Amino acid sequence: MIRAAGWITLLSLTSFSAFSSTEIKRSETEKYQHAGHISVSGEHSAEEAMLALHRKTDIAGADVFSVIRLTTSGDGNKWSANAVIYKTR
Repeated sequence: MIRAAGWITLLSLTSFSAFSSTEIKRSETEKYQHAGHISVSGEHSAEEAMLALHRKTDIAGADVFSVIRLTTSGDGNKWSANAVIYKTR
């Protein structure tokens, strides 16, 4: 069981590094050019929602994103998120 948990952790860390996009704070956005908005929904965890934001940012050809909203339904089963995406100036 511990061995499986270790692989899951390793895969989680690897999946984040597979993306070229980076999450930034709202205070850092002035350094970048606005490129649009993205949203995800129906994710099973906050981590999956964040991974989906990384994926969509990369697909859009943007470099960074700033999360506007990350929330779950009342029962905690589904997560959704919104973000603003930016390109390097």
